[in-house]
Amino acid sequence: MNNFLSIVSVTKNNLHGLIGTYNSLVSNSELHKAVEWIVVDGNSDDGTREWLRIQNPPFIFKWLSEPDTGIYDAMNKGMSRSSGEWIWFLNSGDKSVNDISKIEQLVIPLKTSVIYFDWSKIYRKYRLRKKARGIEYLNHGLFTSHQAMLFRRSLILKYNYRIKFKIAADYDLLCRMRVGGDLSPYYVSSDFVEFEAGGFSTNNFRAFIKEVSIIQSEVLKSNRLRRFVSILKHFLSFQLDRLLKR
Repeated sequence: MNNFLSIVSVTKNNLHGLIGTYNSLVSNSELHKAVEWIVVDGNSDDGTREWLRIQNPPFIFKWLSEPDTGIYDAMNKGMSRSSGEWIWFLNSGDKSVNDISKIEQLVIPLKTSVIYFDWSKIYRKYRLRKKARGIEYLNHGLFTSHQAMLFRRSLILKYNYRIKFKIAADYDLLCRMRVGGDLSPYYVSSDFVEFEAGGFSTNNFRAFIKEVSIIQSEVLKSNRLRRFVSILKHFLSFQLDRLLKR
């Protein structure tokens, strides 16, 4: 089970969230022999580096702390240091639930580039399990949360995240994989991750929509009508999130 999964966690001045992520990994003993954990810290000044120095988790552990140009630059650094067959981006505050190492026991087609699954979002009063959409939803946005995907390392290193996008580079990556003929997803009907509502894209909605529209125009060659429908879908989802967070 060695080198099955590299878990990359990006953080900056969020030690509390990183500890939560760490505890969710340590508490799953079945996960220990299947993973390596790579933490990329953006030169935090909240004690993160000091905390990282004294950790001795029961799995392979790598970390670095240095300035970066944003979350996707840090994610590129993390996956370049990975050695697993699959890469899972579980950033600070995201938590592993259930036993994702069970995926290794499945018969995954060799051509599969992305394994995706359901996820749970934590609101103030609710914990809602979110069902992954069909792959065709990529015309409008992500078909599942970015935290609910495992990427085959050999393929994601071929594409990398384009750091000119500050919010939607994960969507851009998948769109480029599809256009390049390398997006072959495999769905697992289970949830392996939970995280709190109110991520970076939600809190920067207008900038997010602008980037999505650029990606749809430049990469997917979507027409104006399809881009408008995408904006409407994202807006309705954004409003629902705001309502549930109350």
